[in-house]
Amino acid sequence: MSLPQGSDVLVVGGGPAGSFASTMLARRGYDVVLVDKAHHPRETVGESVLPAAWKYLDLLGISDGVMRRFTKKAGGVVVWGDEITQIAFRDFAYDRPGLHVERADFDELLLRNAQQAGVRVCEGVRAESFASAEADGAAVTLVADGYKQPHRTRYLVDATGQASFVARQLGCRRLDADFRFAALWGYF
Repeated sequence: MSLPQGSDVLVVGGGPAGSFASTMLARRGYDVVLVDKAHHPRETVGESVLPAAWKYLDLLGISDGVMRRFTKKAGGVVVWGDEITQIAFRDFAYDRPGLHVERADFDELLLRNAQQAGVRVCEGVRAESFASAEADGAAVTLVADGYKQPHRTRYLVDATGQASFVARQLGCRRLDADFRFAALWGYF
């Protein structure tokens, strides 16, 4: 397997944050490589997109397609114990709706948009470790199908979400006890 050996920017994580960051950096002329351990489309949770996301979708130039493709929602309901609160997005001065998306489709749309912007996308590839040299960027070990490849990058972006690739390796990952929840999800 052939993996890229270098880039200006290496983004680890192919969710919305990684795809957005990659796209914007590539449009500004950076040589960007994005690696994701999964192959898209892939199942993940987080189907609610708040109206604040429209400014980012506008920057990506994909708002019209997103509006046509996914389910619009005017608000939501929060249930906490015996308390039930209904929220309308218009009450917060939003002029566009929130969305309910199937994350596999949403994430793939964002990832393919990054590819179209010139990002080199490597699926089924994980970042195993990194070593930082302050002036020279970072050396990251990429792994795919048991094959390891050193990758030299000027900038490393950790977009792995809760996996916290960089924080884990540095031993500084912190978990907030207030967010220790479990979620059940499924499609019907």
